Amino acid sequence: MSILQSGPKQKTREWGLFLGLLVLGTLLTSCATLSEKQCKNGDWKTLGYSDGEQGYPTSRFQSHVEACADYQVKPDATAYRAGREEGLKQYCTPDRGLTEGRAGHTYHGVCPASLQKDFLPKYRVGKTMFDLRKRIDNLQNKIEREQSLDSSFMGDSPIAKSRESQIRKMEKEKKRLEAELLALEGVNLVQDILK
Repeated sequence: MSILQSGPKQKTREWGLFLGLLVLGTLLTSCATLSEKQCKNGDWKTLGYSDGEQGYPTSRFQSHVEACADYQVKPDATAYRAGREEGLKQYCTPDRGLTEGRAGHTYHGVCPASLQKDFLPKYRVGKTMFDLRKRIDNLQNKIEREQSLDSSFMGDSPIAKSRESQIRKMEKEKKRLEAELLALEGVNLVQDILK
């Protein structure tokens, strides 16, 4: 069947293409950081505060500018920056650094130097905890995968012995990582108690 012919398969492809483009269009328009109502409301200081409190980089303001351009609204950069600076004071705390790191969030270097000196060490501790948990989970998944393989490989065969040895190595590494994580959490807890 040529492209110019119209049959059931061609109509199905066209319908699929139409739906795909419709979904893509919806996704692209939903990427805007602000709605028309938010742009026209113009509470730029509050919006800046919220963005600062969430640790968004300064490029977030440009995203707001682009979103509001669709509605012929020009954001107030001065009010936004003032609000963002206040919001950053809430974001750039040691406790928030630890929380952000533990969650595996990326730090965008948004904290002023005066606040970053306390934020960053805790963020790094939290990020290390996150990375350790991720490695532990990955090892656990590998161990479970190996253990679930066909039992016909079990026994005294060289393959079975090699697999069992590999599982023991992974379990040992997992325990080492769990101990490292536990020690890190313990040190962090003692530091929090002593402050």
